[in-house]
Amino acid sequence: GLTVQNIVVSMSSRMSDGQCYVALSRVTSLQGLYLLDFNREKLRASTTVNLEMERMRRDMLLSTYHASILSAMTDSQKHTLIAVLNTRSLPAHHTDVVQEPLLSNCTALCLTETRLSPTHQSDRYAIPNFHLFRQDRFRTTQRRGVGGGVCAYIRESAQCCPHRLAMQCEQIITLEVQCLLVQPQNLTELCIVTVYRPPTLSAPQFNLAFCKLLREVTSLQKPSLVVGDFNLDLLASAHSPETVDELQRCGFEQYVKCATHASGSLLDHVYANIPVDITQNAAYYSDHDMLWVKLTH
Repeated sequence: GLTVQNIVVSMSSRMSDGQCYVALSRVTSLQGLYLLDFNREKLRASTTVNLEMERMRRDMLLSTYHASILSAMTDSQKHTLIAVLNTRSLPAHHTDVVQEPLLSNCTALCLTETRLSPTHQSDRYAIPNFHLFRQDRFRTTQRRGVGGGVCAYIRESAQCCPHRLAMQCEQIITLEVQCLLVQPQNLTELCIVTVYRPPTLSAPQFNLAFCKLLREVTSLQKPSLVVGDFNLDLLASAHSPETVDELQRCGFEQYVKCATHASGSLLDHVYANIPVDITQNAAYYSDHDMLWVKLTH
């Protein structure tokens, strides 16, 4: 509707339900409003609207976190909870990440598209009770963009050792990858690999790099998770036959079954060679869902 800097509103005439609000909402500031013949009885909402608002409050309550996520904190079995998210810039959304209600129950938080560079000091992006492990985007003459990058926050009570993969030593790096060997307190050591696939990476390049990654992770002979934003919509496309064969040979399964992106695409994947449970919920500060990966011991 029309927006004005100044407006004169007279309440002396007949006004229908909601009409007074419409008139008052046209002005951009209180200083620009000139109100004549104020009558409190003219300030009324539609009965139909009031009934619908009551119905929505009663029947359409929003649940931020699914019950299955909350059960991870209360069940009697020992478990490890790992969160995965494309944060769409950690510098922009660090405060939002810190305020995630279930973060205190996580052993690890794996983030993609962090957009960190050497100019970003790690201390500024700390999370209490977690250690930050960064793998900023490797910049070459071919890849100078400000996007990309992965990182992981690992709970202080867990032992963690970065493991450099052979593919990370290659002169041309295709996938952005971070590999950590994590041992939660009194539990088995895990291999957690966080992956970001740049949209510019072709399908043949991705297939080659991903198969190489699977073989190298498998050679570590540990319970392993390969998680992150793969920029491959598994609801519309499938892995190549070669990649499917490699997944089967290495004993990995992809556990996310629902769309993870606001577009309706399944871009964020969780590959594991052990059984896991997946729950997801919208993160208001990203166009990707937060994935909660639960491992039961």
